[in-house]
Amino acid sequence: MYKRKSFLWLVCILVFVFMIGCSNTATDQVLDEGETASLESRAFVYAVPGNPETLDLTLASENVSIIAIINSFEGLVKVDDDGNVLPGVAESWEISEDLTEYTFHLREDAKWSDGESVKAADFVYSWQRAANPETAAEFAYFLFYLKNGEAIVDGEVAVEELGVEAIDERTLKVTLEAPVSYIFNIFAFPTYFPLREDIVSVDPEKWTLNPETRISNGPFVISDWKQNEVVILKKNEAYWNQSNVSIDEVHLQIISDSSTALAAYEAGGIDGTYVVPATEIPRLMVDNDEFALDPALIMSYLEFNSMAAPFDDIRVRRALTLAIDRSDITDKITLGGEKPAVGLVPFGIELGGRDFREDGGTYGIVADDSRVAEAQELLAEAGYPDGVGFPKITLHLPSESRNQRVGEALMEMWKTNLGIEEIELLPQESKVHYTDMGEGDFQVGMAGWLGDYQHPMSFLTMWESGSGSNSTQYNNEEFDMLIRDAKKSQDVEASLELMHQAEDLWMAQHVVCPLFYESQTVLVKEYVKGFNMSATSLAFFDKITIEE
Repeated sequence: MYKRKSFLWLVCILVFVFMIGCSNTATDQVLDEGETASLESRAFVYAVPGNPETLDLTLASENVSIIAIINSFEGLVKVDDDGNVLPGVAESWEISEDLTEYTFHLREDAKWSDGESVKAADFVYSWQRAANPETAAEFAYFLFYLKNGEAIVDGEVAVEELGVEAIDERTLKVTLEAPVSYIFNIFAFPTYFPLREDIVSVDPEKWTLNPETRISNGPFVISDWKQNEVVILKKNEAYWNQSNVSIDEVHLQIISDSSTALAAYEAGGIDGTYVVPATEIPRLMVDNDEFALDPALIMSYLEFNSMAAPFDDIRVRRALTLAIDRSDITDKITLGGEKPAVGLVPFGIELGGRDFREDGGTYGIVADDSRVAEAQELLAEAGYPDGVGFPKITLHLPSESRNQRVGEALMEMWKTNLGIEEIELLPQESKVHYTDMGEGDFQVGMAGWLGDYQHPMSFLTMWESGSGSNSTQYNNEEFDMLIRDAKKSQDVEASLELMHQAEDLWMAQHVVCPLFYESQTVLVKEYVKGFNMSATSLAFFDKITIEE
């Protein structure tokens, strides 16, 4: 039975790869009824691991949706991986002396895909829609930076009081609650992209499902979306910078199984993917020059419920943290180019010409014999010598197979190094898992965080009091104050010092136990030039050319 099932699965893979390969190499590539694209302008075919949950930029929160959105919409500005601010819809701007008012001037040639001009009112509508509590936008907290933003999201103030105003059709005034040193990173986030009220308000739930109302203002327009099959992006001829967009089409080919995606790539059926089985990474590193493991701003970690005994004891939390050999996990279990995590902020974020993580140090949690000895002493001080009498630990984790393997490794390390015998893994569907953690219904929980933007604050603000991402049940006013001051400081060195102090303070509480920083797999054909995968795992297609 097992062999027969495996054989049939192999046949399905080969048929699937053959079909994709034929569609890519035939003289005419079928796109939709009665619509073809010649080989001269053939699509860039990129595999993604799942169907977009939504193409509504206000509601989108997962990676595939956002990849489609960032390539079909454009905000006021862009920020590249080096931190440079580039014009988008806004061609220029002024900033008030107190750094709380920004006046943006929109370019005259900024157009929607139906030819209508992009107007300041489109930004006002989009931002107010995201802030409106009735919308229930996942990233509504990004509007907290604007005047009255948090109060509006909390339902305490009318949405019309949000700090954004259309002075005229091409002038947008933005007012902040307080100065924010990294505010352009926020302005570049998809929640701050514009929307057309005359389009969205007619059918708020289904406007993205109809090609006639799927109007956008970016380098591409989403021309077709076949559920669980493909999302097709076509070059937006009305885009102000369309002359610098080389490729005519992008196909986001939905392939949920990573082995199938890799087989399709190696058979020539697709041009690129970031979906690669971890077990294949060692081979690809040796055999395939087109494969790369790039640093990503992603951290996997544990949260301890500081209100649940015995995790309300800092000695217990620190003991469990020190008893983990992170290198053993990354070298033997995850196998995806991960690095042991030693702080809240991953490697790869540079400010003032220096890497924030390298300057921040390791907080002494790199496991070695001395760390294990310290962990044992701490557990004994807490009343559990050699783990005797330690209550049962339930480790909550999302149900993916890799999390299960990591969880089993943690169980073994805590048993071997600390003598804790009673440990249970509780795998849960992700939505249930994170709901339970958010409500404080857990002891120890596994979680992950992908940075929303390339700045340390993307990994620090999540621990502020009241943050929906902080499930530890621990709050610290001094930490909150340091974060507020760092946000306001326009001096890079002063801001860095405040952020390091904040990380030092939070790590000293051991309510968060960093496990590892992730890498992202990039597999793109050599003939594809100009492909860009950001450190926040977003793929940009507007600079791509295909040289065949």
